[in-house]
Amino acid sequence: MSPRVLLYLRKSTDEHQADSIDTQRAGGTRFTKSKLKGEVVGEIVDEGESRAEFKRRRGFSRMLALCASKDRDFDTIVVRDESRLGAGARLTVALDDMLAAGVRIFYYANGEEVQLGSAEQKIMVAIKSAMAENERAKTAERTRESHETKAEKGFVVGGRCYGYDNLRVETDGKKHTEYRINVVQAGIVLEICTR
Repeated sequence: MSPRVLLYLRKSTDEHQADSIDTQRAGGTRFTKSKLKGEVVGEIVDEGESRAEFKRRRGFSRMLALCASKDRDFDTIVVRDESRLGAGARLTVALDDMLAAGVRIFYYANGEEVQLGSAEQKIMVAIKSAMAENERAKTAERTRESHETKAEKGFVVGGRCYGYDNLRVETDGKKHTEYRINVVQAGIVLEICTR
């Protein structure tokens, strides 16, 4: 019987790729058809959620509940890599629960099937998970540091701010975004403050 696959797709809070979910969907579907010779029967999406957040990720919680259900319509989960599922000790526990329910899990990026049958396999998953958690913390720190430096220079760090337009500027071959006062919106802000 060919595998019936549930795709798990997650876009991080710090990812700026608008098409990240579509890219994962295409990669997971391609892997399912070509490598597993299976069929995608559904997908679960968590958008704008950090891998560190397990309880807040509704899709992930739903996936765990579906794995434990006796009447689920899938027997395999395909996900890009372990970083999409999460990091830390909680990931190892979640993987163990899914596998114990009889669900197979594949990472399409490297073609690897998750195995926790031996102590060595559990240790390797825990080590990879700890390394991913460490990288997540480093990325967050680098991002915060970069944003602080940009903000100190008066550059735009986030998105749009009412009363200003974002203006792309190139200085010495480096591009950045600066605020430019939007006269119409600024007038409305001043009127609100005056009232």
